[in-house]
Amino acid sequence: MRNTNAFPARWANAHPGFDSVLNACSGAGTEAVRRSQLEPLTGNTALVSLTAGGNDIGFSRTMTVCVVDPRDSSCLTGARKGADQARTVLPERLRLLYAAIRDRAPKADVLVFGYPRFFRTAKIGCRLLKPAEREAINDTIDALNRVIEQQATAAGFRFVAVSPAFAGHGLCAAKPWLNSVTFPAVNSFHPNNAGQRDGYLAAMTALAP
Repeated sequence: MRNTNAFPARWANAHPGFDSVLNACSGAGTEAVRRSQLEPLTGNTALVSLTAGGNDIGFSRTMTVCVVDPRDSSCLTGARKGADQARTVLPERLRLLYAAIRDRAPKADVLVFGYPRFFRTAKIGCRLLKPAEREAINDTIDALNRVIEQQATAAGFRFVAVSPAFAGHGLCAAKPWLNSVTFPAVNSFHPNNAGQRDGYLAAMTALAP
């Protein structure tokens, strides 16, 4: 599911002096990243960008439940479980991943990107899920981002928050930067072209021009 419109590929196209590798993989958790995506890193690697952690807390599964199951309780339970996993399970997984990156690329500047909040905060004008469900999902994303920022900072990496850039461009906004429910479903709730360009790429360019 690699895409030439993904923000690292776009950044590399604008910086032809870099020998770049896009090694992302849809659905990968931190362990999969650590075991199968770090091979291109070497002692000469200058820059690494990554976004990882959402799959470890079952966020894709939670969003599926929230969309498919009409019961509020199922969505709210899934969101709370994801936030709990972010606080309890994810820190050690991120620590191991970040240590492996630093071990393979000791001189690299590492940019760790967070996740955007999915929904604007307005309680009306959005037919996708109910207000309590949307708030719970945003709260889970906030918890996820806090853990990622803490672990990235502890590893000496730079955390890149994208939620501020996505503010006003969540699902149900006039110009959303995220896909809603799509077919195939694998594209659901991922940044669309505008999100990749104006959200993630803009944030990367500001830090690694």
